[in-house]
Amino acid sequence: MVIIISSGKFYYQWILNANKILAGLEEVEITSQELFDQIKGEALCIRAWAHFNLVQLYAKRYEAGKDNTQDEFLIVKKLWPKSRHVIP
Repeated sequence: MVIIISSGKFYYQWILNANKILAGLEEVEITSQELFDQIKGEALCIRAWAHFNLVQLYAKRYEAGKDNTQDEFLIVKKLWPKSRHVIP
């Protein structure tokens, strides 16, 4: 089965989930540094992958020999405290 994602909602949900994991890691007692590092690394990787895919969907394409500038592109960095919403 092939699933086609036509909007960025899918990727923003992955970013939100990764941000929740990263925020939760700040509040837990570390009993295994190796496990902590693995979970944090995987959350950061998933978030980076989702940002990469959003850029692929919405950013202007690179054209050799042209200006190749873009005014802005929204990057989600952290959660509002105790909320499901994200802020840039």
